[in-house]
Amino acid sequence: MAMNQNGGVSFMLTEEQKMIQDLARDFARNEIAPVAEHYDKVHEYPWPVVKKAQELGLTAMTVPEDYGGLGLSLFEEVLVAEELAWGCSGISTSISVNGLAILPIIISGNE
Repeated sequence: MAMNQNGGVSFMLTEEQKMIQDLARDFARNEIAPVAEHYDKVHEYPWPVVKKAQELGLTAMTVPEDYGGLGLSLFEEVLVAEELAWGCSGISTSISVNGLAILPIIISGNE
């Protein structure tokens, strides 16, 4: 979301958000969907897929830049989660699960 010319809320994605969404969509299409059935059958953790997601910055997106993250908002993280879940909800959860612990640390943690 962004502000429009009149100072109101625009529900159009920003260019940066569109790029993030496209990256996640391509990752889901090319890396997650082709292997989803395999991981469902063998019940193994999808380490290769998770590592690729980490390399692309699709994990820990809300971590501030000072701590090695991208410093993005929860909205961008939701855009990514939605796209990754299209590929496979289980693998998407594996990719984003650390975010469950990261947010409370960011909010309440100290140096």
